[in-house]
Formats: sequence, C-alpha cells, structure tokens
Amino acid sequence: MPFTLGIITARGGSKGIKDKNIVPLNGRPLIHYSIDAAKGCDCIDDLVLSTDSQKIADIAERAGLSCEGLRPDYLSTDAAKSADVLKYEIELYQNKTNQKIDTVILLQPTAPLRCAEDIDKAYDLYVSGGQKSLISCYNADFVHPQIMYEKEGETLSPFLKEGHTIVRRQEMKPVYVRNGAIYIFDCDYFLDSGRTVCEKPALYEMPKNRSINIDAPDDLELAAFFMQKDGVRL
Repeated sequence: MPFTLGIITARGGSKGIKDKNIVPLNGRPLIHYSIDAAKGCDCIDDLVLSTDSQKIADIAERAGLSCEGLRPDYLSTDAAKSADVLKYEIELYQNKTNQKIDTVILLQPTAPLRCAEDIDKAYDLYVSGGQKSLISCYNADFVHPQIMYEKEGETLSPFLKEGHTIVRRQEMKPVYVRNGAIYIFDCDYFLDSGRTVCEKPALYEMPKNRSINIDAPDDLELAAFFMQKDGVRL
C-alpha cells in the first residue's frame, strides 16, 4: 500500500511575531491547529514534527505529537532552505523505520484554518490527477494582474505590459494565489529534483477566509475573527 508521511515544520526563530508557531490563537498555541487537522484526516499514515526548538517540541507534545529529536544546527539558521529540512526529515524517517515513503504532505503551522477535511480532499485530488505535486490556493480575483500596477518613480505602469488590454471583470481569467496551507508531493520526485512544486501542480482551492497565513499580528486578529464567526475548532 502507498505510504503517506505528514511533516509539520516549525522553526523557533521568527521576526514578524515572536515565537510565531506557538503564539496563542483563541487560547491555544498556533501549532495545535495543524496537529489537530493532521491527526483528524484519513490520508496521513504517520506524522512527524520538524523543529529546532525544544519549547515548540514540548508544546506540540501536549497536542499529541512527539518530536523524535531536534533538527541539527545547520538546518536551524535563517539561511536554511526548507527543501534541505524536508530532505533531512524524509531520509531520517526512512532510515529509522525502513519504511518507503511514497507521498509527503507538508503542513505549515501558520495556516490554522486548514482542516482535516481539506487535507483529505486535497489528497484525493492529488491521487486522481496524477501530477507530481498539489498546492492549496485561493481565487485572487480582487487582486487580479489586470488591475495591478508597478511604481516607476512617481508614476504607475501596468503590471501586465506587452499586449496588455483592459477587459471587463467578468472576462478576466481566474488567478490563484498559493496560501501555504497544504503541499502534497511525490517523495521520489522531490528527492530527485529538490522541488516540492512541479511545473504544473494540481490545485486544491480554498476560500479566502480560510486561507489566512499568519505573518503579522493583524493576521492573528483576522484568523481569530473567522474562527469565532464560523465556529472553527475553538
């Protein structure tokens, strides 16, 4: 049977919000929402936490996710690449368990409104579509490139330049923004290419109000508002 490993990555250092991955949101550490979502879905066979912080590891354990060991120092710097972290965790898991990993689902703690149902639905789309990867996105028609401009000195120029023509809103092709909630990819493809996202990834669309990514204090307030409004896992 194909084996799917879930990986939650949570580095200790953060600049916009101190201890961002464990900052309180509606009375719970931020990372707990991702742990709950991962443990509540059906498609993940095993789940690991990748962190460089014992504090994060201890808080994750309270939500039922034990950390087998902290990342090495060279994967704990600001310059460390996420692909190197994932490669380390995948190879470590396969060597320890002798279990071949077919699919990896990467979940970032900064997307607290992603739920177990999202993960299962995204996985089903990934399997049925046959692409090497899938990403979750939201429809960004309100910031469509057709209505965007770049600043040049004290003036503006259209973001879309060559062949740019203004069309009615109804005629604009949909554009999607990656929301950072779900990444699914073929393990062998990643180990060979170093890429989590292939040239033409499958799409799992999420609504904008559940695509909030926690980067600044205002994002916490907005996420708390939608959680309370929609009754999301309080």
